[in-house]
Amino acid sequence: MGIGSGLTQMTTTIAQNSVEQRDIGTASGAVTLLRTVGGSIGVAVFGTVYASHTAGLAGAALQEGAARATSVIFLLVAGVSALGVTAALAINETPLRGSAIGPTPTATSTAPISDTEAVLNRHHEPATLR
Repeated sequence: MGIGSGLTQMTTTIAQNSVEQRDIGTASGAVTLLRTVGGSIGVAVFGTVYASHTAGLAGAALQEGAARATSVIFLLVAGVSALGVTAALAINETPLRGSAIGPTPTATSTAPISDTEAVLNRHHEPATLR
């Protein structure tokens, strides 16, 4: 679970760095949607394979059918993984845009740290305590 999950997280970074900054949310959402749909389809396909190999069996035959189904499912997963590795190797490597961390503020600096802080400072009036 951990290895597979870690390998899929790279797609989010790739998607976010391949679009304009204003489209990062859309790209991230699309990756999440496609990952979820792909997982759902995968579970349905593998469940169908398992059910087709074990339908109507009992006892020792059920165990043999389950073993065959598991073997077929692992072969299918290996094939899908090979396609994923091939696709990953085909991606052109480009440097990331840069750091998400802005400049470090100094004690004498009065400039806002981020765009969010600039917006908050522009629309925020200090509250008077009574």
